[in-house]
Amino acid sequence: MSEKFYTISEVSKKVGLPISTIRYYDKKELIPNIQKNTLGVRQFSEDNLEIIQMIEHLKQSGMSLKRIKQFVDWCIEGETSLENRRDTIYQQRDNIKKEIKQLQATLEVLDFKCRFYDEAVKKSQSK
Repeated sequence: MSEKFYTISEVSKKVGLPISTIRYYDKKELIPNIQKNTLGVRQFSEDNLEIIQMIEHLKQSGMSLKRIKQFVDWCIEGETSLENRRDTIYQQRDNIKKEIKQLQATLEVLDFKCRFYDEAVKKSQSK
């Protein structure tokens, strides 16, 4: 059975990214092993889709494209870079946990202020 390939337009729809972003990732060599047909048109595999989705998760976690590129390069290296990849993912996870904690504290303050202003508005309207 032959592997299924997707056009850049199909990839854009599947992963929810603009075509320009996918081209940019390709230009920055963040997506390894993209094949091209005889006309030079990119053909994306399921593996390419998974990498694009991982790039997006890492980017959303605050990781720079430079670090993402390093992570992708380590993925290409294989088992020799497992520890580096693991450490990078743990570090990003810890960063996200800290950010969530900070956002939770901010949310609690805003919730308090919402209650305060709801009461203040009620009192002013009952006068």
